Amino acid sequence: MNRRLQLLTAITAFAALATLLSSQPLRADPPDVIASYRFAPQISRIHLLGNPGHELNVYGTFDFTRGWEYHNNPPSIARYADFENVHAWAHNPLSLAPSLSVDAIFNLSGLKGVELPAASIFEVYKFAGKNHEGDDVEFFASVLGPWLYLRGQSTFANHPDHGWQMNAFARQRPFADFDEDGDVDAEDLAAWTERAGVWTGMNDANGDNFQTGADLLHWQQQLGETPPAAAAFEAAINAATASSATAIPEPHALTLLAAAAAALVSSHCERPTPPSAPAPKRSP
Repeated sequence: MNRRLQLLTAITAFAALATLLSSQPLRADPPDVIASYRFAPQISRIHLLGNPGHELNVYGTFDFTRGWEYHNNPPSIARYADFENVHAWAHNPLSLAPSLSVDAIFNLSGLKGVELPAASIFEVYKFAGKNHEGDDVEFFASVLGPWLYLRGQSTFANHPDHGWQMNAFARQRPFADFDEDGDVDAEDLAAWTERAGVWTGMNDANGDNFQTGADLLHWQQQLGETPPAAAAFEAAINAATASSATAIPEPHALTLLAAAAAALVSSHCERPTPPSAPAPKRSP
């Protein structure tokens, strides 16, 4: 009896250990995509919930990392996304009010995204958690080619009816949008020429912190490019969210394995012992 109890205890301990390990995803190293992006300020905004008139433009850059990780709960391989090197701020160019850190509001660099089943040419990732102030944060990143669209909000912990709403476009660098309106046209060349030697940062298309002929070459290559319609990104996010909500969760494989093993041991332990054969009679 003690031996059977020890076996059951060992199986239970193994299942508990396996469950603990399964909660830690294993990531492929290095990630398969690491790209640098720059916001298009004139078409990227955040505003206070309930007060859409109080809008701020979004400026700055970030890196967007995508890769694959293995989960044991249930056994699967899923794609993840991370924000790194976030240098972004929200500002009203017509106001003297100080800029706000986008990373502080939405905790971009502190949350991990999981890919949702988009079933389209878009990649859609969901991020959820809290910022450093304890506010709830949920946002989505939708990717199409070199463009990335962010939609989300933070909800103040002390005022659930208030928070920040974000709808922002960013394009993978190099990006020759020198006048920051989201497209690449003749006005960008005019802005680049006017600021030559003065506003180096705004004339830097490839992110090398210098204004050179390479930036002008990127303008020539991207001339005529415009951002995709926000409605297309919104539709992709809505479809992916709906598809994810209707997905049927799979059973926990390790729990089933442990239960099956325990049942087998229990069945073996409770099996009745066959009657002993009668002893042979001795010859007189």
